[in-house]
Amino acid sequence: MRGTKADAGHGSSGSSGRSSGRDEPATQPLTKLDGGFPARPPRNPCWLRRHGVSGHPSCREPSLRRLFSLIAILTLCAGLAACGGALFGGGGRQAALPDALERGDYRLGAGDEMRIVVFGQDQLSGEFVVDGSGAVSLPLVGEIPASGQTLREFERTVEDRLRGDYLVDPRVSVQVITFRPYYILGEVNRPGQYPFADALTVLNAIATAGGFTYRADTGRVMIKRAGEDVEHAVRLTPGTRVYPGDTVRIPERFF
Repeated sequence: MRGTKADAGHGSSGSSGRSSGRDEPATQPLTKLDGGFPARPPRNPCWLRRHGVSGHPSCREPSLRRLFSLIAILTLCAGLAACGGALFGGGGRQAALPDALERGDYRLGAGDEMRIVVFGQDQLSGEFVVDGSGAVSLPLVGEIPASGQTLREFERTVEDRLRGDYLVDPRVSVQVITFRPYYILGEVNRPGQYPFADALTVLNAIATAGGFTYRADTGRVMIKRAGEDVEHAVRLTPGTRVYPGDTVRIPERFF
């Protein structure tokens, strides 16, 4: 019996010796704090979420990182959009372009050919052209300034010049029969001056000028209206109009 106890005691001590020789890390149980979080949480936040500990700061870190990444991406996109607007704007001002012909306030300019009718006075009526100085030479009264005036304004100007010395109550009608030409420049195959046609669009003008070059920006066009000093940057669509005296410029693409 004593031998058996000794053997048992010897085996127990041997087992204890083998256990201490492995240097296994001692596992410590997770203890709960007042907030309900483990005192020593695992490094993987997913473990916490699986065990219902979703409010721990470690669980919030991925969400915060995603939020900061999203803010950074949106800021970068806004900056690129601003740079793109400055890059592709071409220095022109984006604006709604006037539809002068449809509104009836078209202003005369050099090169316009018009029919002037003085009612009851065939010798004073006829077809006349606005010359390079912007004037029209009429019988009896000589040169009359026309450039920059609407048709109605020019009618009143002619009536005023005829009234008194020549006619008591003149009535005048003015109609444009041939509009002044337009100009197309830039990335087209045959830039130059072309006669205006009714309902002319930018795409029609480009086709008349031989089409785009391989360097052309086919998405936008720069237009300077007659009598203006500013180019308007306009998105090129099938309905983009050209008016008499316009200067159309097709810009070069950047990429």
